[in-house]
Amino acid sequence: MTTSTGTAPPAKRAEKKRHGVIYDVFSRMIREKPLATFGLAVIIILLFTGVFANFLAPFGMNEIHLLSRLQPPSSQYLLGTDQLGRDELSRLIYGARYFHDNRARRDGVVHGFKRSYRRCLCFHRWEIGTCSCSASSMYGCQSPHF
Repeated sequence: MTTSTGTAPPAKRAEKKRHGVIYDVFSRMIREKPLATFGLAVIIILLFTGVFANFLAPFGMNEIHLLSRLQPPSSQYLLGTDQLGRDELSRLIYGARYFHDNRARRDGVVHGFKRSYRRCLCFHRWEIGTCSCSASSMYGCQSPHF
């Protein structure tokens, strides 16, 4: 049916397709913080490389090929070999495992610095006689001699 002005009823507007929550989060991250997203991708690649190093590496980590010492990159050794004939790509892939260990050590060092700083602050307050810091209840008023 037409109206008195002779125009047709308005057409339905096309609805915008909704993506999932994960897609929305990643697309927003890429738009707003591209360098952080790139860093996250590198860390994820290192994690997966370290976990699946046994399957990804073409040779063993310390497998020696004396006849192939100091070879340049080729189809057999993609990154070449070192002085003992060890494949550089395999050593790089297995080296990603140490990324996990060093990360755990770094987290431990950061925690240690925080704890020792609180101890030192608390010690100086105790020396004055006003040891009422919140760290005193957690770590006690101890001397700064670690």
